[in-house]
Amino acid sequence: MGTSRWFYSFVLIAAGACSDQSGCNTQPLPGGALPADQTIEGGAQIRVTNGGFTKLKNVVPGLINAQIGNGFCVAQGSQYSVDYCYEQQGQCNHGCKVDVALNGTTFTATNSYTLTIRLDLDVNATVPTDAPLFDPCYIYVDGNHIRGDADVELRTDPATGELTVSLARIRNVDLSGVGLSGSGGFCSGASTFADFLKDYFGQQLVDYFTPRLNTLIQSYIPDPMGLEGLVDVGPMLAGISPGTKGSLEARILPGGFVRLDGAANGLTLGVISGINADEDTATRSVDLDSEPALCVPPIPVPDFSASPYSLGRTSRGTFDLQAAPGFLTDAPGADLSIGISQDMLDQIGHHAVTSGVMCLGIGTTVVPQLNVGTFGILVPSVAELASDEGNDPLLLVTRPQKKVDFTIGDNTAESPALTVHLRDFEIDIYPFLYERYTRAFTMSTTIDIGVNLDFDHPAGSPWRVKPTLVGLGASAVHVKVLNSQFIAENVANLEAALPSVFDLLATQLDIPAIELPSFAGFELTNPSVRKVTGGLAPFLAIDANLDASAMMRTLGQTDRFMAAAVADIDRTLRDAGPPQARAEGRARLGKVTVPTADAIRAALADHGGDLPSVTVDVERVDGSGRALEWSWRIGNGLWRPYAQGPLVIRDRAFAWQGAYTIGVRSRVVGRAETESDETTLPVVIDSVGPHVVASKVDWDGDDLVVPGWDVVGRGAIRIAFGRPGDAEPRTPWQAGKSARLARAQVQALADGGDLAVFLVDESGNQTIAFIQPFHGQAGASGCGCESGGSGTGGLVVLLALVGVIRCKPQDERGRHCRRRRG
Repeated sequence: MGTSRWFYSFVLIAAGACSDQSGCNTQPLPGGALPADQTIEGGAQIRVTNGGFTKLKNVVPGLINAQIGNGFCVAQGSQYSVDYCYEQQGQCNHGCKVDVALNGTTFTATNSYTLTIRLDLDVNATVPTDAPLFDPCYIYVDGNHIRGDADVELRTDPATGELTVSLARIRNVDLSGVGLSGSGGFCSGASTFADFLKDYFGQQLVDYFTPRLNTLIQSYIPDPMGLEGLVDVGPMLAGISPGTKGSLEARILPGGFVRLDGAANGLTLGVISGINADEDTATRSVDLDSEPALCVPPIPVPDFSASPYSLGRTSRGTFDLQAAPGFLTDAPGADLSIGISQDMLDQIGHHAVTSGVMCLGIGTTVVPQLNVGTFGILVPSVAELASDEGNDPLLLVTRPQKKVDFTIGDNTAESPALTVHLRDFEIDIYPFLYERYTRAFTMSTTIDIGVNLDFDHPAGSPWRVKPTLVGLGASAVHVKVLNSQFIAENVANLEAALPSVFDLLATQLDIPAIELPSFAGFELTNPSVRKVTGGLAPFLAIDANLDASAMMRTLGQTDRFMAAAVADIDRTLRDAGPPQARAEGRARLGKVTVPTADAIRAALADHGGDLPSVTVDVERVDGSGRALEWSWRIGNGLWRPYAQGPLVIRDRAFAWQGAYTIGVRSRVVGRAETESDETTLPVVIDSVGPHVVASKVDWDGDDLVVPGWDVVGRGAIRIAFGRPGDAEPRTPWQAGKSARLARAQVQALADGGDLAVFLVDESGNQTIAFIQPFHGQAGASGCGCESGGSGTGGLVVLLALVGVIRCKPQDERGRHCRRRRG
C-alpha cells in the first residue's frame, strides 16, 4: 500500500532527517527491537475514503482478469477407472485447458476486518475421456456465472501489532451455472462421473484462484511493510554541518488497528510510530535503552501515559492512540488522507535532540558570509579580533538543552502547518585566531520556526511535498548572551544583532522537495494539507486523489474492466478542473539597496535604520494572460510562500554582507502544477568599503607598496593616492589587491606627513585611509597596541590567556579613517 514511503517522507519533513529516502543509511534495530515505551500504535493514521475505496474496487476486476487471461490447466487423472485430460491442449501438456472469463466483482464488508470479494466467472473446458468398454469421447464443460466469495482479512498481529493482509479463504462456490454435455457414448450418459467432474473442476478453480489472488494482494503491500531499522540521519545536515553524527531508531509500520466501514466504502488504518535514540546500544535495559548523546544533557524520555498524552497501554507494552474521529470520516473531495499525530512529532522532537544530530559545527566553509570580518560589521568590537584582512573563519557550535516541540497549524502564514519550537538552544561563537578557535561568547536562543507544506508537480514526475519557510521573524527569535565578559560590545547590542545569524543559516538549510510515493499502485494527485482535530491528539494530514498509474493505463488498452476504471478515474479528476500548462513568467534583478552598517545595526536593534533590500522585477501575467504569483529563496534555503508581485526581499540574512544567490519561481495563481523552473539571480550586499592592510605596507626599492582588502566583496579593488583633505585622488586608479607609488610621488603627496589612500570596491564603496610612509610608519607597517579604553581590557586578558596578543593597526595620531559611499 506504499505506507512506508509515505510516513518515511513525513518523518523526514518533520525531523529533517535526510534529503530523500535514498539518502539515509539504515541498519537493523539494536537487539532487533525498539523500546516499547517509545512506540505508539496509531501514532500516524490513514483514511481511504469512499471515493478512494471505489477506485480501489474498480481496478480489481482488471487486475484479476490480467491474472487469469491465459486460463489454467487441469492435470491428467483417473477416477472410477476412467482416464481424463490426457491430451495436449494449448499450453497444457497432458491436461485440460480451462478458459476463465471474469464477468465482474462485488464487495462487501463481512465484519470490520474482512473484505469479501464476490467473483462472477464464466468457465469453459473440453475434457477428453477414455472409459473401459467405450470409445474415447469428450465431455464439454460450459459454466456461466460461476460465483464464489474470496475473504480478504486485514488483521493486526497479536504479538507485534503489525498489519497482516491475506486471502483467508474462498467459500460459497456456486456451481449451479455449470452445464455438462457429451460428444456421445460414455460421455453422454455417465452421470456419476459427470458429478465427480463438476465437483473436481470446482475445487480446481478454488485451488487456482487462491494463490493468484493472494499474490495479487501481496503485490500491493510492501515487504517489509514499512521502515524498521537504525537510520543514519547525519547526512541530511551535511550541507550546513559536514560530519554531523546522529542515528535514530525507527519502527514505522502499518498496524495498531484496522477498520473497514460496514458497507465496504472506506478503510481506516493505524500506523505504528516507534522513534528512539540511544547513545550506547550495547546497554538495552529499560532504564538504559534511550540514553542521550554526550553533547546534550540528560533529558527524560516522553512518558506517553502521563499528561498531556494520557495514552493507554497495549498487551505488548506499547502505547495505544486510537483512531481519531477525523480519520473515521471522509475529507470532502479526497480519496486518501494520511496524517501524523502531535504525539509522534513529540517523539521526533525529543529523539532528534538526544541523537546528537542537532549538535552542529557550522563554519565559514559552508556559509561564506559567516566570518569574523562580516560579524564585525554588525558587532564592531568583534572586528578587533580580526586579522588585517578580516577574513578569519568563524565557527558556531550548537548545544541543544531541551527537546524540540512542535505545534500543528492550518498551513497558513498566520498558522503554519508546523511550528518548530527550540528552547534554550545554546550556540558557542568561536573566531579563528592565530591557528586556533577561541570561544568569544555563548548565546542561548529560543526560536519558533514556521514551516508550511506546499506542493509542486515537475513534468513527468510525481507530485512533491515542498516545505516553505513562513516564520523566522524578529519576534520568533530571542537571544540571551552568556559569557560575554571579553567582548567590548554591550549585551543589548549583541542580543539585537545575533538573531540575524539564524536568517543567514536558513539560506543553507535545504530540505529538498520529497516525491509523494504511490499508494496501492495508484499515483497521487491534487494534494493538500489540513489540520485534523478531535480525539486524543491533533494530526497534520495530507489529502490527495488517486490517479491511474502507467501500468493501469497500459492494461486498460487491452482489458475492458481496466479501461472502464481508468476512464472513471479520469472523469473524476477532470471534474476538479483540467491541468494547466507551465507558467512562463520572467524575472530580472531590479534595485539593490544597502544601507550603511550603522543603519543596519539600528534596524536590527529596532532603533530605526533599515535593512538591505532586493527588488526583483517580475511579470504579473504570463504570455497567455494568466495571473502569476512568485516564490523566492536565498541560496539553498527553504522557499518562501507564493505571493503576487511586486517582489521586494528584505531579509535579515542580508545583514551579513556578502555575495548571495536569489532563486525565484512563478506559477499561475493557486495552481501548483504550473510551477516554472527556478531562475537564479546573483546579488552582492555590500555597504562597507575596502581598507588598507596596514601591517603589509612596505617599500619595494623606490616603490611604496600599499595592499588593500575588501572584507565583503573580496574581489578586485582599485587603489589611488592623494593628499589629506582631497575629495578625489591625484593619481590614476590601479586595479588589483595592491598599488604602487614611486618615492618621488610619495614625497610630493605626503610632504613629510600623511599620504591619503583612496580605495574603492566593485560595489562602489569608497574608503579614504591615511598612512605615514616615512615617519615611524606606525600606521603603515608599524603596530600600535591598545590595552585601554572602555570594555577592551578584559579582551586583552582573554587573548593573553590563550597566548594570542594582537596589535590593532592605527594612525599614530589616533585619527580615524573616513568612509563614504561611491
